[in-house]
Amino acid sequence: MKVTHKFIIKSKCPVDGTEDSYRATVTPKKFVMVEEILDVVAEITGTPIYQEDMTQQLAEMIEGEVTTVGRHSGVVTTVTANVTKRIYLGGPINGCTDEEASGWREAVKPLIESKGWTWVDPMDRDYRGREMEPGIAAEIVEKDKQDIDTVSIVLMNCPKPSVGSSMEVMYSWEQGKHVVVVVPEGHTPSPWLVYHASKVFYGSIAEAVQSIL
Repeated sequence: MKVTHKFIIKSKCPVDGTEDSYRATVTPKKFVMVEEILDVVAEITGTPIYQEDMTQQLAEMIEGEVTTVGRHSGVVTTVTANVTKRIYLGGPINGCTDEEASGWREAVKPLIESKGWTWVDPMDRDYRGREMEPGIAAEIVEKDKQDIDTVSIVLMNCPKPSVGSSMEVMYSWEQGKHVVVVVPEGHTPSPWLVYHASKVFYGSIAEAVQSIL
């Protein structure tokens, strides 16, 4: 049984700072308490945000479909968004061998697809050995950020300390993504990883995927 919630969302326009009002229709894919939805709405609308971004973030955070209807300069605007079933395969790349960087990613992709999800793999852009070329650092970071922006789950494989992985965890947390940090059994992750993760999974990447999808 699907339950649909309807309510009014008020947020500030990021352009002129005026308060906007939206009629929102929310249909979660699973049972969610009304209080949980209201908590998510309060988190999203705490700062100025565009209607499109607000609608997409709400859809991803409650895992369902969201439609918002507003009025801007006399024009009615309607935006609909669904949860994005895409998962980012994060983990160490710099200084890693082909097997370390790609082995686990290639192994887990069929499992992700069998769950009806798609994956985003930063190794599709393999910059190893070119990191110090002019402009490459910015290209790596900006494209990784763009990839993270398109997903609803960030799966971060952390078999060893990695500056890049840690930065991606922080960025994902700032964007409100669901961040799953995976560490081998018996390892103690950094408190920074624990704090910024939605979940810390101890075990293999395959076991983590089975658990979260």
